[in-house]
Amino acid sequence: MWFDHYIRSADWLAGSMAAWDREKNEWPDKAKYDRMIRDVIAESENAVFLPVSLSTDGVKIRRLVVDRTQGALGAR
Repeated sequence: MWFDHYIRSADWLAGSMAAWDREKNEWPDKAKYDRMIRDVIAESENAVFLPVSLSTDGVKIRRLVVDRTQGALGAR
């Protein structure tokens, strides 16, 4: 379909963020996600990432800042 590349970018972005284990700072298939994380998500000026956690204590929302640190990615 002619519009496939226009709608797939959201899937690539969401898939990369969903696959990221932020506690261990790793991905199940680094080769698959590395370019998206480094070239699109890290230090992006046009995107805001808000991880939402739901537990018995309530809802926790925070801002996730992805940056490049010494050739690796870190989250603040």
